[in-house]
Amino acid sequence: MFRALVLTLLLSPFMKRENVLVHGAVNPDAADFFTSIEKSVQLIAESALSNYKNRQRTLSPRANENQMTCDAQMTVCAQKGLDTQAFEKVYGDVQYGGPFNFIAWSMFGAANGVFRVYPGMELPPNNCSTRTYDPRKRVWYKAVTGVSKQVVVMIDAGSPMAKPLSMTLHQSVQVVYAAKLIVKEFLDTLNTYDVVSVYTFDSTGAQRITDRVQISDEESQAQRTLKEAIDNITVSALVAEANLTRGLETVLLPEGSPDGFDNSPNLAPNLKILLVITAGELLDTTTRATSMPTSVSDSITTNQVRTFIYHLKDTSLGTNSSQFTALKTISCKIGGVYNQIPRENILDDPLSSLQSFYSYVAYLRFYNLDNKSCLWVPSYTAASNMGDVTAVSYPVFDGSVLIGVANIDLIGSRIDAKWHNALTAWKPPYDIKHSTGTPVNCSASLRSDDPPCSDNGAFKRVLCLDKSLAFADTTIDYNKRTCCEGECVPDKPGLNWKVKIIAPCVPVLVVVFAVCLFLCIRRKNKTRENVQRARLGNGGTHPNGETDPNGWDNPF
Repeated sequence: MFRALVLTLLLSPFMKRENVLVHGAVNPDAADFFTSIEKSVQLIAESALSNYKNRQRTLSPRANENQMTCDAQMTVCAQKGLDTQAFEKVYGDVQYGGPFNFIAWSMFGAANGVFRVYPGMELPPNNCSTRTYDPRKRVWYKAVTGVSKQVVVMIDAGSPMAKPLSMTLHQSVQVVYAAKLIVKEFLDTLNTYDVVSVYTFDSTGAQRITDRVQISDEESQAQRTLKEAIDNITVSALVAEANLTRGLETVLLPEGSPDGFDNSPNLAPNLKILLVITAGELLDTTTRATSMPTSVSDSITTNQVRTFIYHLKDTSLGTNSSQFTALKTISCKIGGVYNQIPRENILDDPLSSLQSFYSYVAYLRFYNLDNKSCLWVPSYTAASNMGDVTAVSYPVFDGSVLIGVANIDLIGSRIDAKWHNALTAWKPPYDIKHSTGTPVNCSASLRSDDPPCSDNGAFKRVLCLDKSLAFADTTIDYNKRTCCEGECVPDKPGLNWKVKIIAPCVPVLVVVFAVCLFLCIRRKNKTRENVQRARLGNGGTHPNGETDPNGWDNPF
């Protein structure tokens, strides 16, 4: 007996842990939980897209911080309309230990750097002036662009880059400063093993500022050196305008710079990305010399280089159609995409300038390489001191535009304590995808299905402010900005206000009437019994025909 008790105590920890495999398959409870997680992250994505299309607002230039609504007020509103069955299952089911037993966070990271935590939490309006957590730099967000890449960045170093960033805003900041800020932030969003080279180009050609750098899990000394070299880029108003054609010849042609892109035949297929950041006033555009040498266009076609030209445009100077036409022509000749980026918002959100790049790579992975499935991300250290977590991510697109990533973080140690090795057995191995990508059509830029704040008012909602306003209107109540219509405040009474007020009261009145009637009947019966009792005591007639000793006649 004693031996059996000891054996039971020794084996009890193992008896409590559920087996992960049942007849070669994942434990049904574990599989049910993981399926619910995948469904929930997709529901977050679907709801975020709906909110985005109906609540996004356009940004107006800002004069100072007090005249700009904070980031939390200009992105998707708080999560509504989740499938409660799926979400409650992963958060509230007692068999999973209740809320937050297995889940660290559920969130949506928007493409403009804002994030929302679900259920029911959002970044408060008084806590978003300084962005300390940018989801676009986190492992779970970067995973959706996890395609092996070689990236070459070319920064315009001509005299126009020495001009003020804007004639109305940031007059003390040069255009080149904004370009450098974009590139430094961009480096933090690349995936492990991506390779990047940064060049400046002027009237004579292109110059690489440091050796080529391979991105690592943690920021390496080489990455820090590259950022320092970017900081040290200077331009002068006394030099000539840059020549993009000569710069491309330097980077792309073997005799110019054999290490611009590694075209070794034994290298695994990878994306070759060329990013050009310019003020728009190039020698190529001012002289209308937009005839690209055949050698350059052939190199781009042969090596399958995907090109993105970003024109940092000063909207205060009006529209210069000749610059637009010339840069558009150049981008078409080299099989690229031309993007106009308003300078006024770059310093607040540099990474949004590269929206077309992120959209292209994420779309390639999600639709062409992942078959539109959830992405299970390897374990990493959470920013919230929750230890190592495993993420389930799902990108969100409006048309072909990436608007953000939905994500649920799972606490692996707690899951493993209940279902040993279940997580490892369930999730597919994460891998960096290999692809040369698809050609970019210069005549069809990446765009959403429908503009969320269109001029015709079809999608105009609370967060779509009047574009005629000089600055963003900060007088609108925060609730009105972040709450979906009809969700936060009741409708105001109209002509039928009596019906609205009385109708809900009818069931209550019926119940009250029934209770009162019951109490009255009960009281009446009680009174009758007392009278009968009194008459019997005074000789009256008893209900059965006998004489009441109290002499009272029965009144009933």
